[in-house]
Amino acid sequence: MKTVTKALSLLDLFLETPGRQSLGALAESAGLDKATARRMLVAMCDYGLVEQDGASRLYALGPRVLPLARAREADRPLLSVVDPEVRAVAAALGETCHFSLPAHGALSVLCVAEADRPIRVHVREGSTLPLHTTGAGIAFLAASDDSVVERVLAGPMPAAVPGSYVTPAVVRAAVADARRLGYARTDQTFEADVTGTARVVRDGRGAVVGALGVAMPVHRMTPEVEAQTLARLEQAVDRLTSSL
Repeated sequence: MKTVTKALSLLDLFLETPGRQSLGALAESAGLDKATARRMLVAMCDYGLVEQDGASRLYALGPRVLPLARAREADRPLLSVVDPEVRAVAAALGETCHFSLPAHGALSVLCVAEADRPIRVHVREGSTLPLHTTGAGIAFLAASDDSVVERVLAGPMPAAVPGSYVTPAVVRAAVADARRLGYARTDQTFEADVTGTARVVRDGRGAVVGALGVAMPVHRMTPEVEAQTLARLEQAVDRLTSSL
């Protein structure tokens, strides 16, 4: 089981750092020695999940991931349902909107629609959002069992912004507020001068699917904008729950 987990962690690295990567970089990021990483990459190359460029010897995601993704989407549509809502929220607010999925103690961004403004928040598809410093992460924790929250608090909680103050007590308070309000709000804990607002998305059975969030520069978050953001998120989440 540990071997499978380590191999899958190598695949995750291609989401976090798009493009082709060297064996050394992959091994270091995954915490593996080069020999172990190479054996896993060779096995995944044989299956088509990873491919290696013959000239540069760099690795990238292979063609096999495409039919797997299509099969998942055909069986239980998600991206095709979520993406239009993400774009609609971004267009209505003029701010960046994103949807993320739970992934190994964090959230992975599935889709993004950025604001059409010179000054806007950039969020990359496939990037990782920590649970303890982001609006989407706090919203997810608020919808999770206390055991999940405590597991996150017991682990490393690095500050994403120099000088930001993120402690177990601060995160517990943020989670409690999110549970009371039904949404999460963070202020410059993940990126300087950026505020995030998010709500969890559940399917028709009540299971948490992911989190829908809006990120914008702090100076644009007025009480009026906050009310509009919360209303748009609530409407979008309700529609998504009806469709999933």
